[in-house]
Amino acid sequence: PEPLDLAALANQEPSPPKFILDDWLPVGYASLHAGHGGTGKSAITLTAAVSIAADIPFFGVPVERRRVLYWSCEDRAGVLH
Repeated sequence: PEPLDLAALANQEPSPPKFILDDWLPVGYASLHAGHGGTGKSAITLTAAVSIAADIPFFGVPVERRRVLYWSCEDRAGVLH
């Protein structure tokens, strides 16, 4: 990538980050949800994925509708079903 021109950036107002899920899931970045086993990470993330794909608020938080890829490498079929 090109080096940052700090002098030019100092003369610009920064643009706020964009989110798919307000203050939680940023646009343009891969996200990792990590924690101890059995704490509900898969259920929460699957619920967020469905909310985003269907344009349904996630526990009352507005979402920006997007195509969703949920890649699970360890969940059993029953969890994903």
